Amino acid sequence: MGRFRLGTDLEADLSDLPLDEPIPESRLPKSANLHKAFFDGIMKIIREENPTLRQLYLRYERGRKTIKGTPAGIADVMERWFTIGACDGFMMQFHTLPGGLQDFVTDVVPELQRRGLFRDDYSGATLRDHLGLPRPANPNTSA
Repeated sequence: MGRFRLGTDLEADLSDLPLDEPIPESRLPKSANLHKAFFDGIMKIIREENPTLRQLYLRYERGRKTIKGTPAGIADVMERWFTIGACDGFMMQFHTLPGGLQDFVTDVVPELQRRGLFRDDYSGATLRDHLGLPRPANPNTSA
């Protein structure tokens, strides 16, 4: 899985390369067409450290931090990051679907709600309402 994810972000087929050798420079694209930030981060590691393919994919987290543990422990990490200003939200990705998502919603969300970090209800009927944004005037109707 690591080799595939790395190849995807490098936009290169790495499936035939030996794991315990560095990626040959001739196999690396000169630039990214899709995810420049991911590509640039991988290329920086390659240029500075020249890791083997295995070392690279074991280290590469695609800019993510994996949080594991009990619901309270996961909520502790999320609360700490939020309260110290390290983030203003989270993008969640689950290893299994729908099970991982269901576990998060069933176990972690109630803990975050108890701490006042996750809404209990919505404030309106639309996303605009939830974000507290005014409805723009319709140029096709009279005031």
